[in-house]
Amino acid sequence: MDTTHTYLVILAGGSGTRLWPLSRRNFPKQFLKLGSDRSLVQETADRLLPLSDWSRVLIVCGEDHGSLMKKEFPRLREDQFLLEPCGRNTAPAIALASKVLLKKDPQSVMVILPADHKILAEDHKVFQEVVKTAVEFSQEKGGLLTLGVRPAYPATGYGYVRRGALVKDGGSPIHRVEKFQEKPDLQTAQTYLKDGTYFWNSGMFVWRAADYWEAYQKYLPQDAKAFDSIPSDLSEKEGAAALKKIYPHLTSISVDYAVLEKSDSVYTIAAPFRWDDVGSLNSLYPYFPRDGAGNARGGEMVTLDSKGNLILSEGGVVACLGVNNLVVIRQGDAVLVLPRERSEEVKALLEEMKRNGLEKFL
Repeated sequence: MDTTHTYLVILAGGSGTRLWPLSRRNFPKQFLKLGSDRSLVQETADRLLPLSDWSRVLIVCGEDHGSLMKKEFPRLREDQFLLEPCGRNTAPAIALASKVLLKKDPQSVMVILPADHKILAEDHKVFQEVVKTAVEFSQEKGGLLTLGVRPAYPATGYGYVRRGALVKDGGSPIHRVEKFQEKPDLQTAQTYLKDGTYFWNSGMFVWRAADYWEAYQKYLPQDAKAFDSIPSDLSEKEGAAALKKIYPHLTSISVDYAVLEKSDSVYTIAAPFRWDDVGSLNSLYPYFPRDGAGNARGGEMVTLDSKGNLILSEGGVVACLGVNNLVVIRQGDAVLVLPRERSEEVKALLEEMKRNGLEKFL
């Protein structure tokens, strides 16, 4: 495989509110270290670098987190950080990266990865083989390709893709995407799992920058036209000013809704590796050491007659007596306690905090 035109695009614009209070507005989820001495965003780059190199990495993130991100990647040039003046979801973020890449390398293939997912180290080789197959397919055939993760359980927190006709056989087969499905209820998710043709929509993509830009122009023509005013080097003042002028007026929409669900050139490749979008506090449980009672622990704490808890403490001690299956987090100026099975509801709790005038703690 010719990797000289392969570029890693890391989407790092998320706020990570579902992991509050570990992640905050000024320190979102992608900067967390979970069971590693490397942050999630650093791990994202690490696992693909055998197929690319540091000179072909682009990071798309918000202006507010630009300085933090540059500390994470001190070896990158200024022009490798694409700083969004405001959040506009994934379709414009990918369009921005594709526009920059097309000016630099018209043959560029983009491997697009969210900055805040987790793939275990023992699965990195498998991950790289899947990406390699996807890149080769994109170079030869074109189209828009999504990595579909084989469901490990009937997840209700993920969207799904349903595979259609086989277009490339092999160790990682590639199919046309028949349809995208929204997050299902439990009964529907169980049906998907038994069916065998449904995959988790991982949010990881591979395609030629030219193919995405063509689709973006087709489905969001006014937005695509707005990008014509930006220069190739956004690290200069003129580039940042041009981006600041157009960005608030772009359609805020995900790449799935804007492009993938409309295009007839969308494919999915079976991704057999274990994958986690770290979408809730309960999902952190496997990444911390556990005691004999099954309490996942991080920081100073003591437990008595307590089991199955996730207990994380920074800057003090947490003591638990006679409690089971809780999330207990002490972080900075905030303490959170909730049942593990309700960890998906943290966003609702944050909305309640806003209504009570407590936004300064978010």
